[in-house]
Amino acid sequence: MLRVLITRSSAAPMDEMLQRRGVEPVHVPLLSLQPTGERPPSGAPALALISSAMTPTVVPDLAQYLCGVPVVAVGAKTAVALRRIGVVVAAEGSHGGAAAVAAVTEQHDGRGEVWVIGARQLSPQLSAALSRAPWSAVRWSVYENHAPAAAADALSAVLPVDVITFASGSAARAFARSAQPGAARVVVIGPSTAADARSAGLPVHTIAARPSLEALVEAALQRQ
Repeated sequence: MLRVLITRSSAAPMDEMLQRRGVEPVHVPLLSLQPTGERPPSGAPALALISSAMTPTVVPDLAQYLCGVPVVAVGAKTAVALRRIGVVVAAEGSHGGAAAVAAVTEQHDGRGEVWVIGARQLSPQLSAALSRAPWSAVRWSVYENHAPAAAADALSAVLPVDVITFASGSAARAFARSAQPGAARVVVIGPSTAADARSAGLPVHTIAARPSLEALVEAALQRQ
């Protein structure tokens, strides 16, 4: 039986989707998300860059802070999550943080602040792109990720598997710090997660056709 590793904090609903297809799901959560409780910066931004799809789950009233503000999302998955809560997305950095920063630069006229909203620990790709940007970022860190202390032991207990799935770049980086994929196929939810996984030294074999868990499951089941 095909064994597929789920690295999200919650196994559901991916585990049920896989079981219905005759696949054994294996769950090792690699991230624990904790809100920071940080208040938003003072004033209003000229533009905003949203770093991950988890941001609107932590700040469900995000739309009220960004009314009339051009918003750039890092990746299609982030854009989908933002639109669900009523945020109008002006552009998507569909190939990761560097593409998102480039999209902000195209729209920035040199006036006003650019808010960067999301995780306290930004991906290396996004951090590097921000350091090169011709504008200054005002950070609003609304959550932080913590890897479970026993992640390496938990992975060691279940590996090897046939397929490893990543729904975020943070999970891919956490995996790379704790284990190696071996012969497993590495499947990711979108191009931005693929970029983060590769920057962490992981191979990427398949990218889901859409930024959804359903598409991630379909990609995991593709025969190569």
